[in-house]
Amino acid sequence: MPVKAVDNLGPHLLGRKPSPPDHRDFKMAERLQGYGRPWYVRLWYWVLSLVVAEPPPPPPPGPPPDPGNYVRHSAVQLDQSDTPHCVGFASAHWEAADPVEGAVTNATGHEIYYDCKIKDGEPHEEDGTYVRTAAAVLKDDGRLDAYYFADNITQIRDWLRTFGAVIMGTDWLEDMFYPGDDGYVNVSGSVAGGHSYIVLGDLPGEEAFLCQNSWGSEWGIGGRFKVKWDDMSRLLGAQGEACGATELP
Repeated sequence: MPVKAVDNLGPHLLGRKPSPPDHRDFKMAERLQGYGRPWYVRLWYWVLSLVVAEPPPPPPPGPPPDPGNYVRHSAVQLDQSDTPHCVGFASAHWEAADPVEGAVTNATGHEIYYDCKIKDGEPHEEDGTYVRTAAAVLKDDGRLDAYYFADNITQIRDWLRTFGAVIMGTDWLEDMFYPGDDGYVNVSGSVAGGHSYIVLGDLPGEEAFLCQNSWGSEWGIGGRFKVKWDDMSRLLGAQGEACGATELP
C-alpha cells in the first residue's frame, strides 16, 4: 500500500503536547479491575455499605481476552489536512469507533481541537493541545462517561478488548512518517514532534497494534498503520500517554 501521495508530511502536522502529570487521573488498571467506577456507581456502593456489614466486593475481571487478533470497527477515515489538529482528530476517530459509533466528519476533528484551545486558555492558537484536554472536552459535551490513563501496553490491550479504542499521545519520530508496504512504521530517527492517533486493533500474532491516523486514506494502509508492542512500549515510556474512555449510550 503506498504512503500518502503528497510531499507535505512533516512536523506541521504534529500537534500533541504531553499532558502534565495529574494525581487526580483515573487509572485504567483500576477500571479494568472494577474499582475505577464513575461517581454515581461509587455512591451506590457507599449507600450499600451503610446497610450491610461489608460492601459487596467488586465484580471479578471478565474472561481472559481471546488471544486472536481483535480490531474495533470504525468506518470513518478523517484527514486533518495541513493543520496541527491531530488531538482533535484522534478524539473524533475515537468517537466514531464501536461500541457506540458516533457520526463524525473532518469538521468534528477541527471543532474538538478549537474547543480544546478554549479550555487551554489559548483560543484560536495553532500550536497543538493535550490529550487530557480533549478528554475533558468530550466529557463536558456529554460524549463520554469517564476517562482513564494506562501505565503499560498490557492495559491498552485489555482496554481495547473490554471497552473500546484508545487515544494515544506520543512522540512521532522522523522515520515514522513513511510506513513500509506492510503498514509498519519504523520507530527510529529524531523526534519530529508530538502526535495523537488511536489504537484500533490488537494483533497478537504479530505482537503489534493496528492504529488509525488522521492523514487521509492514501497514507499507510488506508489511513492506518501498525506498530510493534515493544515500540509502542518505548513510545509510552517517553512521555507518552494512552487514554481510554467509557462511552455513554
